[in-house]
Amino acid sequence: MLDMGITPGLSQREDTFERKQLSLHDKSPFGAKPYICLNKASNHFGKPVVEEIEITYCNKTKLLIGTFKCSCGFHYSRRETDDTYKIRRIKQFGEIWVERCKYLINDRKYSYRAAARELNVDTNTIIKYSNIRFQVGKLNFHSDVDKTISKMETNKKSWLKLIAENPNISVPS
Repeated sequence: MLDMGITPGLSQREDTFERKQLSLHDKSPFGAKPYICLNKASNHFGKPVVEEIEITYCNKTKLLIGTFKCSCGFHYSRRETDDTYKIRRIKQFGEIWVERCKYLINDRKYSYRAAARELNVDTNTIIKYSNIRFQVGKLNFHSDVDKTISKMETNKKSWLKLIAENPNISVPS
């Protein structure tokens, strides 16, 4: 019988990933630590300060994905084939980034587009995060959103009450 070099009980893809994980102890496909922080709001942007990386395998592309987690709270990912300064996805912005976003919009009166250019994100991301505040380490929306949700819940209760009181009435087609 031919030995294909595959660990028993694993598919070839899983075995390849297992072997890649084992070889990561010798040499990371993302280079040596520390890694570059790409948080444009941080005072250490572009500096090698990121010590934590989580490496996963993408079933679709068959490439390794590195998720870089900086102490400033900014977490981003990129593929093993990407340039060092490439961000595929921002997984978490962190409090420093959110505070800078709010500062640019509320205090410096930047337009959404100008703030997006400065922080290297989409305009819709700026709109979303400029209306969020941190409280005890968790994201909370402003009271306007809370009021809207409360009003929706009240309206829902009213509709359910009307339906219960009038079971034989329906909406015409």
